[in-house]
Amino acid sequence: HEYLADRSAIRSGFPVKTYLNLLVGMAARPYSGGPASMFSNSITKKRLIMMNRKDHNAKHLTRKLVLLPLVTAVIFCFGFDFRQVINIPHAGDGLNTATRARVDNQDVPSGLPFREDAKSRVTSGYGMRKNPVTGEMEMHDGIDLAVPEGTAVVATADGTVEKADSASQGYLVLIAHDQGYTTLYTHLQKYEVSAGRKVRKGEVIGYSGNTGISTGPHLHYEIRKDGESVDPSGTFE
Repeated sequence: HEYLADRSAIRSGFPVKTYLNLLVGMAARPYSGGPASMFSNSITKKRLIMMNRKDHNAKHLTRKLVLLPLVTAVIFCFGFDFRQVINIPHAGDGLNTATRARVDNQDVPSGLPFREDAKSRVTSGYGMRKNPVTGEMEMHDGIDLAVPEGTAVVATADGTVEKADSASQGYLVLIAHDQGYTTLYTHLQKYEVSAGRKVRKGEVIGYSGNTGISTGPHLHYEIRKDGESVDPSGTFE
């Protein structure tokens, strides 16, 4: 309330110096012992300081004008979603409509190698394990996903088929992607692509099976980055 009174007095045209002297005189007057409270020295000091402060409105306005572009840029960067929404055709998968997928990069493997309605479960994870056939401890460079035979297997990123062949892992498909990534799909019942063919993320490349050295119907899925295996489960959405 004292600050409001000071501001009102000064704005009314009362000389600031005279007003300050009046306040000092009131604060220095000895206490009379009456029921009224005298001026507090600490409050009076603050009042004197406040009335002698210079107006820094222009400085504050300049600071706000400088910060305004920075604040606007921050709001723009974090207030919008720049991820692209695109249509991904599924060649030969029997679907009548394209699946709309929300992705950051179609060239980097992500998600499960099945359609969204497929039911699968992990039977063997990435890392050291006991080989179910030999019983020896060895590195498992991928992940085993149990699914019914004949389940559609899809590419997990755009790329080019490097190999569609058969080996000890049964029928397999190897796809090369950008940024040094490759994906491998093995123990297939059959494959629907050939070497050199370009595929899109979500396109059917074959069907799960139980071919090669296998103990049951499943898909063995691997991801490699610059030749080094990585845990595929870290890319599942």
